[in-house]
Amino acid sequence: MTIKLMSEPDKEYLRYLRQMEAVGRLSGPIAHDINNLLSGILGYSELLLNEPTIKHLKPYIQEISNAGRRIAKLARILLIFSRKYAGYSEELNLNNAIEEIEPLVPYVLGPNIRFSTIKGSELWPVRADSSKIKQALITVAIDMREIMPDGGRFTLETRNHTAVQNRNQAGPGASGHYVQITALAVGKLTSDQALSCLPRPSSASGNSGDASSAEISNTFEIIRAFDGHVTTNCLSGKELTINIYLPAVTNESAE
Repeated sequence: MTIKLMSEPDKEYLRYLRQMEAVGRLSGPIAHDINNLLSGILGYSELLLNEPTIKHLKPYIQEISNAGRRIAKLARILLIFSRKYAGYSEELNLNNAIEEIEPLVPYVLGPNIRFSTIKGSELWPVRADSSKIKQALITVAIDMREIMPDGGRFTLETRNHTAVQNRNQAGPGASGHYVQITALAVGKLTSDQALSCLPRPSSASGNSGDASSAEISNTFEIIRAFDGHVTTNCLSGKELTINIYLPAVTNESAE
């Protein structure tokens, strides 16, 4: 019997997965504790804001309340990453999932990256776990921040997409009706940074051969769990596009 030793990139990817699992286990309890503490802070702040005898302190109390709400948004990010991989699938509108993370993404991107969304109208429903889809999109935002250290633009766009088999065009690779999420980063990217975010063909099939593509490969795994597809494209170190395709619930949705 021949024993195949793991390569260094494979070992690095395995270490990354174990680290992510540890982060997930820790982030859930921490986020719940933060939420419990914030409930008291925000509750008492609201009471003080309605107290007429301390109007002169209202601006300071309002700042405490605002800071608490910002911390609550960060705690929601931790909760998203604490969910187990095997999620609960349900019919959902991807616009709703994006709307829920829309206030959180700027915290992930930082102040130098402008964030915007373009939501398609009358999206077909898909079957997936909303928490895992939000986790995948937050992970993509983290990747975009890493490849744009000098700032730039990040856009999430949704649309319906009908793929036709044997047509020479980029897409999910199989005919059918899909809902497409396009994540577009536009900024100053070095060639090495841009290429590091594009998984090699081996990682696209589920076996990452490059530790630097571990994060984006994890996103691919989430999408594939719901029979989805992911394509990527890098344009001369200035644009990086990630297209996510999730199948519509029924073909009749497109008719």
